[in-house]
Amino acid sequence: RTVVFEDERSNVLEKLELENFVFEMLEKIRFALPSPENGNGMEFIEAAEFEVDSATSLARRFLFDSVFCHNDLLSGNILCLKNNSKKVQFVDFEYGCYNFRGFDIANHFCEYAGFDSNFDKSYPDVEKQKYFIKCYVAEAAKLTKDEEMKEKLLETLSNEKLWVEFSNEIIQWLERFAIASHLFWGTWAVIQAKYSPIDFDFLEYARLRFVPINKLT
Repeated sequence: RTVVFEDERSNVLEKLELENFVFEMLEKIRFALPSPENGNGMEFIEAAEFEVDSATSLARRFLFDSVFCHNDLLSGNILCLKNNSKKVQFVDFEYGCYNFRGFDIANHFCEYAGFDSNFDKSYPDVEKQKYFIKCYVAEAAKLTKDEEMKEKLLETLSNEKLWVEFSNEIIQWLERFAIASHLFWGTWAVIQAKYSPIDFDFLEYARLRFVPINKLT
């Protein structure tokens, strides 16, 4: 559907060259991330199994797993429970659905930047990413009903060499998933600029989400 603006914002939209940009990025993502073009990631997983180490294959399996995702895990949607400092509660599941686990994690990392969207400053560094991933994997291992996956995840967490290989691969793929996050929310913002009654500069937010894509591709 074509988004048409009736005011000066149309000039800003034209400068974004949005249609060509979005379709070009979608085409790249189709082949760079899990999609029907690659068996929803199975080709990437099989390539890792035959060409590199098992930790790399496990990392891809883990990220490409389809699970229920929040998809909008910004700080405002994470509540710290007053009477229990070790627990948090997620709210606002408007965008919740099944998705690749990798998207949800990468999207959460992008949300570290808030609406200011200064990703160079606020996107978590490698050390913080690895800390988050280790905590996430430990919880996922407890919850999964896949006994083989559980065994491999626990082994990876307890073996430094495997953990380094696994976490490095995770971070590389999260960079790709971050592109999908930027593209999704940037396009969302353009649509909101047309239809939302909220007083917010959605087009500027769209620009801030689209800019990092060029750095990551």
